[in-house]
Amino acid sequence: MPDWISNNFYGPAIVIFVGILIAAFGGVWASMEQNTFDRTLKKKNEEIVELNRKIINSVTGGESYCYFQVMKIGNSKVVDLFLVNTSEYPVYDVSVTITDAEKRWALVKKNIPYGSVSELYVITSKASESFNIGNMVPNQGKLVYSLELKDKEKYSFNITISARNGIIYQSILFLKVNDEWKTATRAIREGEVLYENIYHDFPRNESGEVEW
Repeated sequence: MPDWISNNFYGPAIVIFVGILIAAFGGVWASMEQNTFDRTLKKKNEEIVELNRKIINSVTGGESYCYFQVMKIGNSKVVDLFLVNTSEYPVYDVSVTITDAEKRWALVKKNIPYGSVSELYVITSKASESFNIGNMVPNQGKLVYSLELKDKEKYSFNITISARNGIIYQSILFLKVNDEWKTATRAIREGEVLYENIYHDFPRNESGEVEW
């Protein structure tokens, strides 16, 4: 075999041939190393982006939000409204305004005709209560409002929940059906329903929808 090589390849040719093999192997190795480096760099960049996202969300609240859960025990006429944050991040600078829609409408009808819009606002503000909540950490609940369901057929509340990262609008309905109170509630942000809880036998219209 050495004789065959020596007879068919001259010294310089062998050197060139070996050099070509080394260069080819080096190119493949470099390419593999570059691909590994690129994958590692991409992964690190993704980790940095995710970390920055979490930091920003921790400061602003991100997409986190608060809403009210209705708590009623058995046949008790007392209802508690708990503000909860079930999101991943805190919700900052929370304030709440709860408006008794039935009371508000009664005040409007009682004071017709009324003067300016500002006068109407003063009149209807008597149907609202405001609460400064502050910050709500994840998995926190806080009792904000209690009411007694008296001798009426319907209670309707419109709630505005303001925070650093946006506003939530929530509706809560209580309807008496066969001497039992049925509840429906829905929380919305920018047209998106974030939370909804409706008793299975809550009255609905002909289209099968709750008339909020």
